[in-house]
Amino acid sequence: MGFNKNIENLHKLLINDAFNLHIQKCENFRYNFEDQIIDVSGYGLYDSNIPVRGLHHRFYLELNINGKTEGKTLVVIMMNPSNTFPAKEDKPSTIDDTVKNIIRMAYRLGYYSKIVILNSFALINGNGKTAHPDNTQKQNLKIIESFIKENKESDYLLAWGKNAYDINKISKFLKDNISTDKFFVYRTSGSHQKYPCHPSKVVENRYKYVSEFLNSNETNTSFIRYVLP
Repeated sequence: MGFNKNIENLHKLLINDAFNLHIQKCENFRYNFEDQIIDVSGYGLYDSNIPVRGLHHRFYLELNINGKTEGKTLVVIMMNPSNTFPAKEDKPSTIDDTVKNIIRMAYRLGYYSKIVILNSFALINGNGKTAHPDNTQKQNLKIIESFIKENKESDYLLAWGKNAYDINKISKFLKDNISTDKFFVYRTSGSHQKYPCHPSKVVENRYKYVSEFLNSNETNTSFIRYVLP
């Protein structure tokens, strides 16, 4: 079953936002490059017309960097969705801090124009420690597998952290379909088994991992190659 067939019961909801390349809440950190505004637009695929954190699910997110007419697609696999939502009544659409951090890094490298976000499970919850897969996980895994099979030329940024679900299954989808030179991380964590670091707001506030990546990379540099275990 192909990707389009697996998503035909979902709601396609438009999302757009604009934010700084510099992380504004990153106190006492000095960037060595000028700030810019990053403008993005795209859509998410949800199981509800009015998604709510902790109650609904997002299975797919696609965002284009406006003004970038040419460039590669970066597919990012993380843990679970947070508060990236379409417009609602008088509220504009929003993109959560973790997704913004991914876009900041891709924008800084210069050769990506589209970012696709997939997640190890689909429940929208800002607290990954208490969130867990539910009865939508079978569909989520089918969407991930079918997307990977139909998108073999994109770069894959693995950023699922330590506690993501069904990573063995997702890793198998990747290893069975994607060339090993297309797997990347922005950094690894863990003292023994090195796992792909998650670019969450909590990680950034504590360790400044994303800010350090932004400072140490520039146009035409790259994410770090990663070998799946």
